Amino acid sequence: MLGMANALKKLRAARGWTHDLAAERMGISRGQFIKLERGERGLTERTIALAAKAFGVPPAEVIGDDEPDDHEDIHSCLRRVFEKIDQETTDEMTSKERDALLTLMTFVNRHTKPSS
Repeated sequence: MLGMANALKKLRAARGWTHDLAAERMGISRGQFIKLERGERGLTERTIALAAKAFGVPPAEVIGDDEPDDHEDIHSCLRRVFEKIDQETTDEMTSKERDALLTLMTFVNRHTKPSS
């Protein structure tokens, strides 16, 4: 479970949705949605997937709300991490693990600036 801030409130507000509508679109109760949005309940793979489908966004967008303060340093560090993941490592991953890695890499590339 991820017990951190998430983008549910931002996603809901951007669409002008009520808690009731967001919960209905996700297929969960209003109370559960509010707890997820407030971070009182951690996100699970299931709730991330439900939210991503309901809001029409990639799963990584549901998870991350806050922009890092120092984009360049984070981007450089993550680029080094991604470069260290070689073909042998990815060959040993399950299909879900490769998809998760691709989602993370896509999210990082969209939400950070490359260092100069």
